[in-house]
Amino acid sequence: MEEVREDKIGSVLSWLQAGARGKSSRMQFKKLQDQKLALYCCQRAIRAMMMAKTWKWLQIWLAIKPNLKCTQFGKYKKEYEDKIALAEANIDKAIAECNAVVSVHERLQGESKSLLLPFHLVDRQFKISLIKLPLEGQKMIFRSKWNEN
Repeated sequence: MEEVREDKIGSVLSWLQAGARGKSSRMQFKKLQDQKLALYCCQRAIRAMMMAKTWKWLQIWLAIKPNLKCTQFGKYKKEYEDKIALAEANIDKAIAECNAVVSVHERLQGESKSLLLPFHLVDRQFKISLIKLPLEGQKMIFRSKWNEN
């Protein structure tokens, strides 16, 4: 009975070891297979780059590409989102400042109208005096002629 038990334990252990070795071998094979595919991919990319290196269109593209905005879309998007957030954060302050400036402007407009009124009167008086001078001269001439007769 002990011997049967020993044989059974031995067979279970050998089955367990075989399963573990199989699993380990499959994992190692999978790892090697992934490395092989990565190597093929790298080789294909290097081969394509070496062939395309002499292609004039690719040289032009590689010279232009870093300067294109479409390749840096994420950077510009983040920059504009930050500007929008900053503007939204300061909009209340800007509106208050705008209202203050508008009220000061309206007040100054009212004051300027009240200050310009006397200037209009002075300007009119000056124009009238310019018209009056020649008329007074004519009046004097007329009186002197009248007194002679």
